[in-house]
Amino acid sequence: MNKNFFNDNMILDPIQKKLSNSLLDLQTKINNTKKSRLTSIFKKNFNYNLKGKYIYGPVGCGKSTLMEIFFQGLNTKKKLLIHFHEFMQNIHSQIFQIRQKEEKYSPITVVARKLAQDYEIICLDELEINDITDAMIVGKLFNELLDCKVIIITTSNRHPDELYQDGLQRAKFLEFIEVIKQKLDIVYVNNYIDYRLSKISAKQQVFFIPNNKKNQKEIDKLFQILCENHPSVSHIINFKGRELTCNHTYKNIAKFTFEELCLNSLGPADYIAICKQFRVIIVADIPKLSAENNNELMRFINLVDEIYEHSILLICSVEVPFEQLYTKGRLEFKYQRVLSRLSEMQSEEYVNKIKNLHL
Repeated sequence: MNKNFFNDNMILDPIQKKLSNSLLDLQTKINNTKKSRLTSIFKKNFNYNLKGKYIYGPVGCGKSTLMEIFFQGLNTKKKLLIHFHEFMQNIHSQIFQIRQKEEKYSPITVVARKLAQDYEIICLDELEINDITDAMIVGKLFNELLDCKVIIITTSNRHPDELYQDGLQRAKFLEFIEVIKQKLDIVYVNNYIDYRLSKISAKQQVFFIPNNKKNQKEIDKLFQILCENHPSVSHIINFKGRELTCNHTYKNIAKFTFEELCLNSLGPADYIAICKQFRVIIVADIPKLSAENNNELMRFINLVDEIYEHSILLICSVEVPFEQLYTKGRLEFKYQRVLSRLSEMQSEEYVNKIKNLHL
């Protein structure tokens, strides 16, 4: 890592500077450590005395960006940067394949040793444990990797003690939490700054009317700006034993269609889960609704309520102005209440408020 570790336009607060200096120190030690001929022959890791990091804090505070820059500056090909959810999907697949064979060791041990051969440093973005299967696997896997001297850097929105809260058989997971606390440096990034929101002006248009090709291009362009020109990825939210697939996401930005959110059987709990995950939500292709679309409208009302209550920035494309979206039907009174919120949510004051919460 060098003086170009950060983009010249990136302003760091004291907490981020402390983290960046710590990552700089770790990266320098890794880059300056030479493999002996013997360790190269046996494909073992050379970083015997270097601790990894567990970096946690609210969405958008810069922890993932700092880890990515740290990763790019590592002078080794034996490194891996991957979203935790994708990482676990790969682990499940490998375990399944190994179980089809006769192995002397447990599948998790086999997977860990293979990873330790392939990688000296593993960077996991957005670690989150939502189900008992992942909880049981990840604890054993981390133990094996750390025993093999693999350096693990991970980001999360939660303190280790808050992982898998209220989960089934959580007592079996507590040992893993202690391993994290003992073997990784715990770093809290608590500045609450979301740099992606700085790309949005208070005067930025956030509601695009009507649903035409021109406005669709504008929304796609805005989505790309917020995604910093990275490709969007599919993300699965696990909660209460369910899986909710978000097809187009980048970190805390998500793009949906009205059909995905309001034509499917979703309820307030689903919208709460979405709002806890993302800071900016784009809803495209909202159509004009009639009295025959009461179910869809009720879902839309619930969605807007949660977006508003969670102080989320809403960007959307609509067939008609919201005042004309639903004019006759038994939900007319309820819609009038949410209509006032929609009016507020496209104002400069609201956009500024959202930005000020995270800038």
